[in-house]
Amino acid sequence: TRSGCDWSSDVCSSDLSANGCATLERTDVRLASAKTVGIVSAIGDDFTFTRAGLTAPTEAGQHFPISTWGLDDLVTIRIGLLLGKRYQVQGLTYSRVSFAEKEAVSPFAMSNAVSKLTSGSDNRLSDLVRTQVAPQGLDVYVVVTKATASYGSRSRTVAGIGVIERVAVLGSAGQLHALYTITVIDGHTFKVIGKEQAGPLEGNELFRLKGPSREVNADMLAAAATPAGSEELKAAAIELIDRGLPKTLRHLQLTDQPKP
Repeated sequence: TRSGCDWSSDVCSSDLSANGCATLERTDVRLASAKTVGIVSAIGDDFTFTRAGLTAPTEAGQHFPISTWGLDDLVTIRIGLLLGKRYQVQGLTYSRVSFAEKEAVSPFAMSNAVSKLTSGSDNRLSDLVRTQVAPQGLDVYVVVTKATASYGSRSRTVAGIGVIERVAVLGSAGQLHALYTITVIDGHTFKVIGKEQAGPLEGNELFRLKGPSREVNADMLAAAATPAGSEELKAAAIELIDRGLPKTLRHLQLTDQPKP
């Protein structure tokens, strides 16, 4: 298994080989007959540090580059290993930046929900797969992009990978999130045939965040202000992604249900 990325040109490629949903009400015949699959991942470029709470000094999240973590290459490898039991996983070349771009996210969930109704994000992903991914002609393309979730009593919105610091009079607490959506696209018609956002992990209901998340200690919370150099935050983010992938892929019917 090999993977690589030319970050200077923002063009990424991966070469994986293996032996050969919420929107899916039954097994899709296109998935049942599919033999080849390619994977696009575009969630690992940016880390958001959000401070929330009545005493928080700002409502705006801070953004930090974390491309040096190599999360997208890892996501591609992890999904390739899981799908390789059923499909022939082929490496792709694509512009990661194009897939990572998205419409501006409002800090308030209501306006963000209205935006989703008119965003045409599914059509955008289909167009990107059709025009910016090589090789063409695979049966299925699996695209991993950043997801959003509302947080707190004021329904603020967070996205992708980052930390929320809950600021209170008596002290602060931190929560790491890794929010992503997997979209399945027919490689011949370029229609979206499945889409699901990774859900909360078992045992983390306390955080009430729609997506993988976990509490972080004081050292990790402090590191969130300069995340690129934190191996502890990186490892924790990878763990969140890993724990959410198997269930999300099963819901999309890309992998088999576990035997009882």
